[in-house]
Amino acid sequence: MTVINRLPSFTLLLIAFTIRPAVAQDDYSVEAIITSALRASADAWNNAALNGHVAMYADSAAFMTGNGPAIGRERTATLLEQAYFQNGAPLQQLSFDHLTVRMLGENHAMATGHFILRGC
Repeated sequence: MTVINRLPSFTLLLIAFTIRPAVAQDDYSVEAIITSALRASADAWNNAALNGHVAMYADSAAFMTGNGPAIGRERTATLLEQAYFQNGAPLQQLSFDHLTVRMLGENHAMATGHFILRGC
């Protein structure tokens, strides 16, 4: 039996994704860069590489929990491992959908969407 866990309108951990101006010349390339980073992050998760999954997050990133925000990449990885991993492997497979990237000026963008966990 497959279980699907959808968190509606979940704002991705990448609230403000900083883009180097020399790398991204237009909104399309910014969207492609961020979408590619999110795919790589999901691939890392699905391949049990939790550090690879959180590598793109700033160390100041906030992960919302039932007890309030957890700050930092390392703290986020610890919480994810405790809740979603067992014996070093993810309990469910991760994917993203309904991704939207919106520019917040020349050097920043906001990515929002849903993350989906599927598995037994």
